[in-house]
Amino acid sequence: MGIADPVSMTMAMRSSQSMSAVGYAVLDMQMDAMQVEGQNMAAALEATVNPAVGSNIDYRV
Repeated sequence: MGIADPVSMTMAMRSSQSMSAVGYAVLDMQMDAMQVEGQNMAAALEATVNPAVGSNIDYRV
């Protein structure tokens, strides 16, 4: 085992940690975007509710 082996191992570990950190950051951004999208969808659904619809029945005898 030479000096290059621990150095290359350390570099590989740091690279892996950096990739993980980037992955977590992207995941966090996606989760935030999905939360906002869900809130917007809930607001849109609430805006379409009409309580008067279905309260009267029209029929002929």
